[in-house]
Amino acid sequence: MQNITKKTKNKKLFKGITLTKNASTQMLHLINKNSKNKGIRLNIKKSGCAGFRIIMELAQEKKEEEIELFQNGTVLFISKKILQILEGMEIDFIEKDFNKIFQYKHSNKKNHCGCGESFEL
Repeated sequence: MQNITKKTKNKKLFKGITLTKNASTQMLHLINKNSKNKGIRLNIKKSGCAGFRIIMELAQEKKEEEIELFQNGTVLFISKKILQILEGMEIDFIEKDFNKIFQYKHSNKKNHCGCGESFEL
């Protein structure tokens, strides 16, 4: 099992994007399920009634157009094109009753849809 927390050399600390302890713990759990996983890729997609939706997926490599960010033992890969859009975002992992979800709180958000799937900047 790969231990991502030891791979901290040459990583940049987050500036403007925050992971809660719960989010980091859950992300590390998902990353460590496969030794080929290197981190989490964050992206956005035009979607929903408010404008944008966050897309999160496991990443096995860094793409050329991405930067690699590090926080709480977790590696995130984010395209340079969308980094400014994600600036000010906090990612949390919430467990409520039978539901378990990543929750995105964005300080620059102007509006969000009722279901919480999309947001407007």
